[in-house]
Amino acid sequence: MMSLNFAWRSEDFGIDLSLRTVADDPGWRAAHLDEVDDFARSLWLSDVVAGE
Repeated sequence: MMSLNFAWRSEDFGIDLSLRTVADDPGWRAAHLDEVDDFARSLWLSDVVAGE
């Protein structure tokens, strides 16, 4: 079993974020590392006000 963890601290929002992927095949995980990295880099936080 292998896990890959990304973590961020957003001072603007006052929260910690975590993205975790787990695989039981290290070769598969290594082959898809760039895809997971691209996905993690594509995430954005936005300030949404309920009702707007």
